[in-house]
Amino acid sequence: MQVISERGLQGLTMRDVATVAEMSLGLTTYHFADRDALLRETLQRFVDTELERYERLLANLTEAHASVAEILDALVAGIRATFRRPGYTVALLEVCLAGARDPAMSTIATRCIDGYRQLTEHALIAAGVSSDQASVTARWAMVLVDGFATQAAARGTPTQLPADIGDAIRTLAHARSFL
Repeated sequence: MQVISERGLQGLTMRDVATVAEMSLGLTTYHFADRDALLRETLQRFVDTELERYERLLANLTEAHASVAEILDALVAGIRATFRRPGYTVALLEVCLAGARDPAMSTIATRCIDGYRQLTEHALIAAGVSSDQASVTARWAMVLVDGFATQAAARGTPTQLPADIGDAIRTLAHARSFL
């Protein structure tokens, strides 16, 4: 993910990955037939790890019978934690762009986006938002976060989301309808 964020998907080489991983190039190519196999595995693991982290967070909150405020605060904290990881915002944006050209990348990016949306929807339902409203709100919340992520990357500050993102998500969660 570090190399993807620094050089983009097109600039990534097996040699770069071996260097960052402090492995020999031969060992890297032994485990991965080619660069595309390495990319797919890396991105699948990223998506798996992210979605598992969000699922655990939501399960813990549900089991603890957390308040609406605690659930929404935890959702925002989870989003912030993802973006604070160096390189992950840019790498995720790279994957989304690659999805426009590569069906395998599209599948991975779609799984990640759908997973984030579904987990956000579940968090909103656990916070007391109706399922119909949670579905719409989750979609808009993801658009909001994606827009902020794109803007932060464009500014060269990809690990920083606006301080008021929590307020924006809470406002969306409590809105009754969208125009």
